[in-house]
Amino acid sequence: MLQRSLNRLSSGSRIVNPNDDAGGLAVSMRLSATAKRSGSAATNLNNAVSLLQNQDGVLKVGGRILERMSELQSLWNDTTKNDQDRALYDVEFAALRSSLTSLCSEKFNGVNLFGTTATNIITTADGEQTCTISAKGLGVTGVAGTTSTLTGAAAPANPVGATGDITIGTKTVSINTADTLAGVITKINAISGITVVASSDGGKLKLTNLTSGTSAIAVAGADAALAALKIKPSDTPVAVTGTADTRDKAQLVLQATSLGNTNVASSGLSLNTVLSDAMNEMAKYRAANGAEQNGIGFATELLTVNKINLEAATGRIVDVDVAEESTQLARWTTLTQAGTAMLAQANQANSLVLRLLGGQ
Repeated sequence: MLQRSLNRLSSGSRIVNPNDDAGGLAVSMRLSATAKRSGSAATNLNNAVSLLQNQDGVLKVGGRILERMSELQSLWNDTTKNDQDRALYDVEFAALRSSLTSLCSEKFNGVNLFGTTATNIITTADGEQTCTISAKGLGVTGVAGTTSTLTGAAAPANPVGATGDITIGTKTVSINTADTLAGVITKINAISGITVVASSDGGKLKLTNLTSGTSAIAVAGADAALAALKIKPSDTPVAVTGTADTRDKAQLVLQATSLGNTNVASSGLSLNTVLSDAMNEMAKYRAANGAEQNGIGFATELLTVNKINLEAATGRIVDVDVAEESTQLARWTTLTQAGTAMLAQANQANSLVLRLLGGQ
């Protein structure tokens, strides 16, 4: 027992050998392993924060580039500028496009900062809980939205000469006898949140799907109203199927060859609109980045607290109670010393007896 106390005090562990506390040893090993996994997960989360910080730095610079492009676009449209002046603005615009292109391919430790795939980061020791770093497709080429022409009845003379409502997606457009086809197109494009861009194609209505995630445009309405727009009348909505536009708005900016572009990369949008949309998308990317950094920060805090508590729980099982064990050491030391002293006395008594016997 004296040796056991010495072993415990010298090692700092209450369980020196498995037979000291077999059950406690098993529990402490599990808790210790969980604590180590928590520490590793916290390290991974800190690395993820570093990636997000680098990503936000790129997005911040990208936003400034887009702001300057927008400023150049306004200056280019100045009526007092001549063609030579505009050419100089285009030179700077081309340089900014090159800078924006390089930002789109930035990496962190060999990992692309931008793409189309979200990343899940483990936030718990057991690996069952995760947080997501969303895909930020800065400069992603993607797929252009399909342009579909609605065909049907022969083109009537203007004005359209029909009344009624037509529904495009979830939006309603009212038609009256004074509307020309161009007037109806203007009405469609003026609706807030419309999922299509309307234009004329050979005297027929053309709808271009520009909303990512939308694969069909449903058009419905009274036969007369649909016929007036050269859409074949039917009892069921006319579905225009196509591929959604998955291009990042910054990619459209990169495809603009000049500040004077009126239609950027078959998007049906002017450069001014594309720049505005790109800046809005950049702002959304940065907002998502900030939210993800906050989420990872809270997850890291929880892992750190859990690790501390697990280590404390393990310590309560395996760590020696110095005060109690010191008392036990003193006890066993006293008993050992007393026993040794008594044995010495007993040995002395035997010697006296032998001396007496020898004297006889």
